[in-house]
This record gives sequence, C-alpha cells and structure tokens, in this order.
Amino acid sequence: MLEDSGARVTLDEETVAGLMADGSAAEPMNRATPGHRAYMIYTSGSTGKPKGVIIRQRALRAYVAWAVNDFGYQAGRHYAHSVTFSFDASVTDIVCPLCVGAQIHVLSDEMRLNPPQLADYLRKNQIHGVKFPTQLGMLMLNSYPDLYPDFTVLGGEKLLPVAHTHVLMYNEYGPTEFTIGSSVHLVDQEKDVDIPIGRPVPNTWSLICDDQGRILPRGMAGELCLAGAQLAEGYLNRPELTAEKFTDCPYLPGEKMYHTGDLARYNEEDELLCLGRIDSQVKLRGFRIELGEIETRASKYKGIQAVAAEVRRDQLVLYYTHTKEQEMIPEDLRAFLAETLADYMVPAVYVPLNAMPMTPNGKIDRKKLPEPAPRSLREYAPCVGEAEETVAAAMLQVLNMEAAPGALDSFFELGG
Repeated sequence: MLEDSGARVTLDEETVAGLMADGSAAEPMNRATPGHRAYMIYTSGSTGKPKGVIIRQRALRAYVAWAVNDFGYQAGRHYAHSVTFSFDASVTDIVCPLCVGAQIHVLSDEMRLNPPQLADYLRKNQIHGVKFPTQLGMLMLNSYPDLYPDFTVLGGEKLLPVAHTHVLMYNEYGPTEFTIGSSVHLVDQEKDVDIPIGRPVPNTWSLICDDQGRILPRGMAGELCLAGAQLAEGYLNRPELTAEKFTDCPYLPGEKMYHTGDLARYNEEDELLCLGRIDSQVKLRGFRIELGEIETRASKYKGIQAVAAEVRRDQLVLYYTHTKEQEMIPEDLRAFLAETLADYMVPAVYVPLNAMPMTPNGKIDRKKLPEPAPRSLREYAPCVGEAEETVAAAMLQVLNMEAAPGALDSFFELGG
C-alpha cells in the first residue's frame, strides 16, 4: 500500500508522541476545498492487489451532514471508536463526534475482541453512541441488551433480529466507494424480521439495474447502483477498473454511478433489501445457486444468530450459530429451508459453530470456516444384506463421511 500510494509521510505513535512532547505552538490552518482529496482507504481486490479508493472532501462533508443529524451526535457527549482504522466505518467514529464537539473513546484491539471487557467499558464511561461491525454488534446486543446508550449503528453485513432493547438501532449500508453509508434503516424491533438496509440518504440515488444498466421495475431484484454527492473519485492508479465500476449514469446527466456488485430490490415500503453479492452465485452439479438467497432464508429460522453458505467438496454447506436457549436440530432447519428453496439449493451439510470466524474488519472470514464432514440428519437404521452394505460403503467413500450412513439416509440429502 505504501508503494502503490506513493505516500511521502507516515505518522505513527512514536512520531505523534514526539510532536506532543515538543510542545511547540502550531498555527491552525485549513486549506481544504470541496474538490480536494480527504482520504484514501484500500479495499481487497479479487486479484489479491488492494485497491485505493479516493474520497473527496465534498463527499465526506455530504456524509457527515446527514450522519450527524440522523444518528443524533451531540456536543459534550461520549462516543466510542470501536472499529479498526483500516475499515471506512472508522471515519464515522472519528469525524462525526469531532464535528459536534464531542469526546471520542478509542477502544483497543484487545478490548474489541473481549465482549465482557467492552461492555464494562461502555457502561463505566457512559458512552452515548457506538458503531459496530454487524457481527460484533449482534453479539453485543444479544449478550448485553440493556447496556446501550442513545444509539448503536451496525453495518458491513446482513443484520438479523437481536435481543430486544430500547436503544435506537440503525442498519447502515454502503460501500467504501460511496463514502461509508448510502442507505440507512431505523430498526423496528417489534416488526422487522427481514431487516432492510433502508432508503437512500439525502442527495443520493440508489438504482436497481439489470446487467445493461437499465432500471428495473419496482420490486424486481437487480444490481444496486449508486449515484450522488458521496460518490468516490475512483481507484488510485487503476483507470481501467475505475472506468468499469464508475460509469455514466443514463438518468442523471453529467453524473457517474457506481456498480456495487450487490443484488438488491425495493420492498413494499420502498426500502431496500440487500440479497447478497451477485458474484456469490455458484454453479453446483449444473445448477446456478445464489448463496445469499440461502443465507437470507436461513436467517429467518428461530434462534439463528449468524449464517454462511459455502460450497465445500462439491457439497452445499450451511454454517450457523444460534442462541443457547433455542435447541437447534439440523433436520428441522433443513425442512424449514426446503419449504421455500428449490431442492438443489437446500444445503446437504449443517455445521453448528460456537462463533463465526471474523476478519479484522468484523466480517465473516469465509476462508477460515472449517472443512465439514457430511453427517446424517436421519435416525440411524442398520443396513441389512449385502446390497445395502455395499451402497453404504460406496457412500462413505464418495461423500467423505465420518461414519457409515444408515439404511434410511439419502445419497442426495448428504450432498451426492
């Protein structure tokens, strides 16, 4: 990233400590104009080379204007900086409190990974507002529903219903390329089951388009494209990729729009539902499967806290965590999915986890999901006769099962 950015100066803790110890007076200055660059954050690339996303001052100002107002930041209050600096959500934690004259509590990496310690700190320091990556936020809300102050903002992944709390809970959606947040939804904990990502924020447009960039009828699913004041300048030193992702908007003369790669649609209340990544589509045994659709359906099952659908060893696998109070029977979960999903989209293998592996940015680390072993979902019945025993032995080998299947097991249910 240093090589790609051509950065001429780096600031670290030692440098800053030295400057503070020096005690020399500094002249306040602000040479920034709306067209100047405010910051650049790198996002992962499919080729493995990070992409530097350039955000201008006008885009940052547009975001801060509505975020301060909608989330309710106030002077003199205390807010937590709870996400890693490499994640653009950290800009919310830094800039919004400073713009209103509030105090920021910068939480350590160790504290972010220790929910009891984190909860204790928020309580003792009377933190009024906090922004969490979705997975960490759901964990904290489920574990400490009565802890929270004025508001909490969650963003980064699909938000599932959590333990009931009286705090204002916002579901924010937005790619780095559109300055942190492009839509937001105030969660109604009495009604929301499939929680939307909300309506477009002021001075922006969220368009649902087909693969030719044409707007689809309201209610149809397509790629979410974004236009408006918060649009990034593009990718540093990547003109081809910038031209591919930031195209001329046919509906707003002179404006560009960013292709998110996310599948979305507007619901009956004119709020956006995010249905997963378009590129999360996989092909298994000749069928095209949207992993996001499976995850959305599984998330509606009672007791589910987090889900991830993956293809491993040519089998469709569902990883999940659930509440301790709710007994989770994989066969019942499978039957629930089979009610609405096509047969070929119903996962064959179900892997319960104590916790989802997480990236430093607080998203599910899919590369660290464990390799599954197919397990029977049916009551075991011993095989009778040479023919059944031969078939069971073949299934054991072909499906890489931990134990031989019983006479009632289905080759197809187990992923064959």
